[in-house]
Amino acid sequence: VCSSDLGYVGGYYGGCNSGKLMRELHKNGPVAVGLSPDSQFMMYKSGVFQQQPVDMGVEWRRVDHAVLLVGYGVESGTLQGDIPYWLIQNSWGKYWGMEGYLHLGPRGHNAMQMESITVAADIISKPSSNTGPRPGARRQKDKVTLAP
Repeated sequence: VCSSDLGYVGGYYGGCNSGKLMRELHKNGPVAVGLSPDSQFMMYKSGVFQQQPVDMGVEWRRVDHAVLLVGYGVESGTLQGDIPYWLIQNSWGKYWGMEGYLHLGPRGHNAMQMESITVAADIISKPSSNTGPRPGARRQKDKVTLAP
């Protein structure tokens, strides 16, 4: 597998935000993103998981966990009112969170630093070396978004 057209969503490191991330997700599908979760992340069961907002102006951000951003929504009727969230699929299996998923919020506040530093790349799958390309076959090209 190789990639082309690698670049930060938003054009530069720190240039992404929730609106740009929503457009990338809508246009190209699920997005792999990096997070900087706290210790409570491992214990998540349901609802909107919230951490303190992270300053978007910080020059360098630590990330130590990758997840798949698959959608977004709004959880209504909470004590805090309506909470916009990101729908995240984690790699820890169906017994973590809500059958492997998390509502991360509030969307628009750089929760766990994921909104500000997303990288996108076009992934090009090469044919297996032992089979060679099929006559008339085109190279498969899928859009995947990678976290830094």
